[in-house]
Amino acid sequence: MKKHIIFLGLLATTSLAFAQAGKVGVNTSNPEATLDIRPSAANAATTATTNEGVLIPRVSRDRLKSIATANLKESTLVYVDNISGTTNPVTSNVTSKGFYYYSTTDSKWVKIAEGAPQEQDLRLVGNNNHITQDAGKGGNGTDGGAGSNIAIGRRSMFSITTGVDNVAIGGNSLYSNEGGSLNLALGNSSLYSNTSGERNIGFGSYALYANKVGADNIAIGANALRNGNQTSSNRIAIGSNALMEGGPGIAIGNSALRGNTTGNNNIAMGNDALRNSTTGNDNIALGNSALLSNTTGASNFGFGTNALRSNTTGNNNIAMGASALFNNTTGLDNVAVGAGALFNNTIGANNIGLGTNALRTNTTGRDNVALGSTALFANTTGVNNIAIGTNGLRFNTT
Repeated sequence: MKKHIIFLGLLATTSLAFAQAGKVGVNTSNPEATLDIRPSAANAATTATTNEGVLIPRVSRDRLKSIATANLKESTLVYVDNISGTTNPVTSNVTSKGFYYYSTTDSKWVKIAEGAPQEQDLRLVGNNNHITQDAGKGGNGTDGGAGSNIAIGRRSMFSITTGVDNVAIGGNSLYSNEGGSLNLALGNSSLYSNTSGERNIGFGSYALYANKVGADNIAIGANALRNGNQTSSNRIAIGSNALMEGGPGIAIGNSALRGNTTGNNNIAMGNDALRNSTTGNDNIALGNSALLSNTTGASNFGFGTNALRSNTTGNNNIAMGASALFNNTTGLDNVAVGAGALFNNTIGANNIGLGTNALRTNTTGRDNVALGSTALFANTTGVNNIAIGTNGLRFNTT
């Protein structure tokens, strides 16, 4: 009883508390809120040195982790004064000292910053991982994998476990990655299916979408290297829809090698170069629409806009110059050097045309040699002809 009397006496001498209609006032008989705390008259003076304010409970992040969520109420307020240790789903936002309130909507502690509630989106979790609150393992912003991973975007790096040094920026980027390391995915669903492939670069929506275990691939452009072989490595595709499928190869240009399915070791540089090639191997197309129609033809070289444009199944042809061997479809072992050389050749074989429009009109003729501009220009079906010099045998037809 003596202790109680002493306590009440101290309260009376230090402050005055009043209760009125469900409100409590400290140093006021007319509280204007549920709890209205005002300084005493002596402490209200501008020269007063007595400490004023309300001390909110001070706890560490580890202490917050130990509180059962069932015991937490909406708007519970604390001040976190120590952030050592690790986080859990409830404390994933607690990354620095400060005031935090509990949100039952988010089931997390939320920091109060600069007078307004503000969740920290990009946060440091685990071993030097930086992820947003909707990214990382399970998409809840609490687990970024084994270390040094960056995941920005909804469900990016959703399946991460042991992979390290990955960067995923964009919704669903590197979604399936578990153990793959050193991958860079920039764009919605880029490298989506990658599980253990390493050192891949996917830049653009759905770039390298289907790749699973392939390594050292570069895809820059929407849908570049999107489909096809899931295990191929060392492929390069630059341009929208470039090399959407297939094995090792290089495609630079919009829709270059777009239709490739199982063809290997092809190089296409230029818009629509080798666009329709499906299973052809070892082709080189340099120039817009070079070898555009090639499907299964192999070991062809087309250098120049529309060079070997119509070739479908012809093999071992060389065309250097705009529209050289333009109409060739199934012809074999032809060499055309010069704009329009062997332009109309379709199935002719073993022809050599060196010079602008050399053997231009040839269709089915074979084993001809034309050296010089417009040499054997009019030849259509003739065989075993040799023309040397400008206009040599120009009007020969058969």
